[in-house]
Amino acid sequence: MSVLDMDISTRRTPQSVRKRRFAVVRRGFDPDQVQTFLDQVAGWIEQLESELHTAREELDVAARRAQQPVDPYNRLGARVAELMRTAEEQAERIQREAEEEATRRLDDLQSEVDRIRNESRTGAERLRQEAEQEATRLQGEAVQILERARTEAAQTLDRARGEANSILASLTGQRDMLVTELRATRRRL
Repeated sequence: MSVLDMDISTRRTPQSVRKRRFAVVRRGFDPDQVQTFLDQVAGWIEQLESELHTAREELDVAARRAQQPVDPYNRLGARVAELMRTAEEQAERIQREAEEEATRRLDDLQSEVDRIRNESRTGAERLRQEAEQEATRLQGEAVQILERARTEAAQTLDRARGEANSILASLTGQRDMLVTELRATRRRL
């Protein structure tokens, strides 16, 4: 599975991001830069998970206190009640900020994935065009080589015919000469 095939909505752990490997291709991305970026993303995820965990713990503490049968705010006094309210508000604020930050970082990551996907498509199209151009060039060369071979074959055939005609003429001349000589020899006998 490539980074382009990842479902960004699926929860990823920092370890799965750090361990993610990509195929090395010609004219591809620098593997060190990709790994550095993945380490940064994993760090962001760890930080967000830590902040979210802290916020949830604070929220759980506040929720347990709120569920107690006796209102602890009245019993401990106005100041303690105000501190508890402030803690709850802080927990809610931290959770909200963590969720907003996670959403923003996921959006940034999705934008990066989209950018990489577009670059990959552009690169693939460029490679396809280069391959087609190379195929056309090679086909042209093959046609030229075939034409030269045909021309050379025709020339060789013409030379062979000429030599055959020359040999035939020579043999015909020798035959005529032998026939004449043979007739002359018969007459003498």
